[in-house]
Amino acid sequence: IDFNMDETITESENTRLEWEMRLPSGKSGEWGLETINNGSYAFVVRYNSGVGNVYTQTSNGLSLLASFGYSSNTWIKNVIIFQPASNRMELWINSNYIAALSNFQSNTITDLNFYGTNGQSNTEYYIDNLCYRESNPNIPCILVYDPVCVNGQQFSNGCFASFAGYA
Repeated sequence: IDFNMDETITESENTRLEWEMRLPSGKSGEWGLETINNGSYAFVVRYNSGVGNVYTQTSNGLSLLASFGYSSNTWIKNVIIFQPASNRMELWINSNYIAALSNFQSNTITDLNFYGTNGQSNTEYYIDNLCYRESNPNIPCILVYDPVCVNGQQFSNGCFASFAGYA
């Protein structure tokens, strides 16, 4: 499945791309986020038998960034947060921080691809609730101090955290 996005994120916008994926027991699946950065994959995530592996594409092929466990037969929430002003993309799985690309130079998302893992004949998965959301920096946040801490970064309130791409 090739979800053609062709979205360019401005430096002042933080963006969130999220969806849910369900893999039955013993099944596998894979997705990759393609960007205009040399037409390469920023993130590739392979799910197989309760283990997820996160890769990024380099000139030498795929490079492993992280691994995580997941439960089969449940919906797995995948979230990518784009923060172009700081050249950062973060990957969150089921509300857990998994990996980041901190030297990411592209702010154009071309495709979100879903496919079967190469060499695996047990591919079966379901996708639901795909959502792309850009923050709007022109809507002011109120200056109430109600601190929110996300992944070690403190925001003065939930509105400012939302502008950074966090829910």
